[in-house]
Amino acid sequence: MGRIIPRVGDVFTRLNGAVFNADVKEARAVEPLLREAELEALERTVFSSERPEIVEAVLKACPNCRVGFSIVGYSSLMWVPRLKGIYSLHVPIDAVSYVGYGAFRSLLQSFRKRGLKIYLWNHGMDELHWIPRLLSLADAVISDDPARLRKGFYGEGVFSWGDSNVGKG
Repeated sequence: MGRIIPRVGDVFTRLNGAVFNADVKEARAVEPLLREAELEALERTVFSSERPEIVEAVLKACPNCRVGFSIVGYSSLMWVPRLKGIYSLHVPIDAVSYVGYGAFRSLLQSFRKRGLKIYLWNHGMDELHWIPRLLSLADAVISDDPARLRKGFYGEGVFSWGDSNVGKG
């Protein structure tokens, strides 16, 4: 309570140079979000959604935008070959617990062979345990606490090259 939520345009302006994953939850948000991004951050933003109809709406409204599809369950997988023109696939590391580590790595490799960028995200797994093991197969990591990840990885030497490449892809 008492927290001010910034407008999207203000976030784009204040975090000039940052790379964004704009997770679109509602179809009616597509056009206003694209307008805001065009002013400040279109080239630095991946527009993503777990809903195929929103992914298709973004692709239609902005064919040159980078658009990602977020996997949220087994039923999401059937959409991957159907969504033409997506830039990235956002895969939950939680899937390791469903399919096993080896099968998960194979799945990520098969997505990469299709030319998709892989963005890992987390719901309930220990990021500091899993991300270092999967980082070689990922182009980006989406986290609610990137400072915690950075601190944990620098401490373990995972990002010995610094974070200048994080989010580029």
